[in-house]
Amino acid sequence: MFALFAAQAGGETFAALRAGAQEVSPVVRGLVFVLVAAAFASKAGAVPLHAWLPRAHPEAPSPVSALMSAAMVNLGIYGIVRVDLRLLGHP
Repeated sequence: MFALFAAQAGGETFAALRAGAQEVSPVVRGLVFVLVAAAFASKAGAVPLHAWLPRAHPEAPSPVSALMSAAMVNLGIYGIVRVDLRLLGHP
């Protein structure tokens, strides 16, 4: 996703991606969003990409399991929102 987006936006830094997002074609912006959504949905444990989640919690020590429940799963949703609103900008 970042390689495709950086190639189209003309830079690799977040500032360059944000600045070049308006020049990226709508098709590429849509593809970047789909790739972001798939990657972060896997991180969030969304169905059908949740196969790792039920096995991970019982295997992990209690503090790590709490961290996965409280922070890591929520970061997937946060990542989708941040990339969509901050990097891609409003369509």
